[in-house]
Amino acid sequence: MGTRTIGLIALVVGTLALFYSLSLDTTILSNDGDRIYNNGLLNQKTNYLIASCSIMVVGAIFYCIGHLVLMSEQQNDRLLGIIRLLKMDLVNSGQDPSRVDEVIIAGNKKKFE
Repeated sequence: MGTRTIGLIALVVGTLALFYSLSLDTTILSNDGDRIYNNGLLNQKTNYLIASCSIMVVGAIFYCIGHLVLMSEQQNDRLLGIIRLLKMDLVNSGQDPSRVDEVIIAGNKKKFE
């Protein structure tokens, strides 16, 4: 299971916990029939809100890190493909394929000059 999947699961769990915590009733019925706020229930609701938001933030961080890792891997695959193409071009032109590093460095020097 990848980092993005874990992040997505944490986001879903955090969202469900957030909706649950928002739906908690913080009042109790008094002897007079009135509803009064209970400090214990208010604290419980606050704790659930903090925990659910924390889970969501951690899930978002994991998802973003997983996405960055995936993008980095895709970029590495593209670069490896370009290097393979350069080697094939060097072989087809009758040159030594171990010169790929020289060709890449020469191309970078031209680009930055």
